[in-house]
Amino acid sequence: MDAIAHVVRCFDDPNVIHVDGSVDPKRDIEVVEAELIFKDLDTVERKLGEAQKKAKAGRSDSKTKPVSWNESGITCWEAALSGTSRFKEKRRKLWLRDLHLLTNKPVMYVCNVHEKDLLTENEYVRQVRLRRKRKGHAW
Repeated sequence: MDAIAHVVRCFDDPNVIHVDGSVDPKRDIEVVEAELIFKDLDTVERKLGEAQKKAKAGRSDSKTKPVSWNESGITCWEAALSGTSRFKEKRRKLWLRDLHLLTNKPVMYVCNVHEKDLLTENEYVRQVRLRRKRKGHAW
């Protein structure tokens, strides 16, 4: 998967029940983002476990072995996440890409609107747009 298309409900309709009882695009986006983070944590824990098993068996390679990148004992994972100047940006991006983390994928928000709002921007869509801009992402 190269990107995530996140469909966000941006309409009111009493005949279409929302799982949380009300329409709130900001909350809905945050819930999905939290789920993606939890999945990534599971992925990282699994990869770390695999790397530790390989290291114990003497079969680790430079992609999986947690090694120290400087005198302070920062592992490659910590260096990649903190963006330390000693860790080359290109190598950091490749290393993170190889983990296939969901939160490292580009996200496109798709606003699901009522038919009457197809040609205009309702308040819910404005909320999604504002949130996206605050996160520093372009549309």
